[in-house]
Amino acid sequence: MNENVLKITREMLAGGLFGREQEEKEYMVLQELCGAENYEDLTLLLDALGASGTVLAVPALLGQRNTCNDETKVLTDIAIDLIKARAKTRGSILPAEYFKTGHWKPRWNGSTNTFLSYVQVIADIYIKIGHDESEVNRIGAILAEEMEIDLSPYPTFADFKICQSDSDFEKDYRVVLDKMAQEQLLADAEEAGISKSDTSFLTGTLMDLQCDYLVARLKLKGNLEYYRFVLKITECLNQQEL
Repeated sequence: MNENVLKITREMLAGGLFGREQEEKEYMVLQELCGAENYEDLTLLLDALGASGTVLAVPALLGQRNTCNDETKVLTDIAIDLIKARAKTRGSILPAEYFKTGHWKPRWNGSTNTFLSYVQVIADIYIKIGHDESEVNRIGAILAEEMEIDLSPYPTFADFKICQSDSDFEKDYRVVLDKMAQEQLLADAEEAGISKSDTSFLTGTLMDLQCDYLVARLKLKGNLEYYRFVLKITECLNQQEL
């Protein structure tokens, strides 16, 4: 854990963060949490979020919970319960489902062929910043489990990937690139002063939280905002075929 995040965790444990500063620094802690594997680091991060984390941290905590051992799961549950109790005392109207894994688990609406492309796009982007090809199988296996995808008659995602012949990765990748271009146009419009509606803002925030769950579940190390962008873009492949 770098010194900056370590300093933030100490500030959170002391309860010294409020408002916009808390939101920005909590984001850095969540980014660290998503890729954390060292037990001591995880313990400190979970303690800090339990001490003064907001409800925005819950999806990432739930995603992280599904990657760890029983001891760390207990610590994660404690952090979530503390956040939930704190939110309740402040008059939160969030439903109980918000604090449960099932609320954030992704659903797959496309074909199994397109699912393979979806996995490959996410994994390829991850691999290009210094990770091994085996990440394709790791990420694919997790996503298949999370999305409850039936890969039969293949026993594993790795077998499914090897035997799949109907997938058209190049076509699907072009769809992703087109979506990326559309998002860039929207970003340019915002920069030019065309603001989002309140509904668009809330939808965007909800999508960020859904992405946080998945980034933590996949243990993607690096820039959280970048992975949010990648997951939102690749969602264009998660469509029912007409």
